[in-house]
Amino acid sequence: MRFLGEVFAATGLKPYLGGINYGAYE
Repeated sequence: MRFLGEVFAATGLKPYLGGINYGAYE
């Protein structure tokens, strides 16, 4: 699920979804 963090980061939602997904699944 790491790709989700990158996708959300690319869409500009990194601080919210990207950070959460990256921290939870990394």
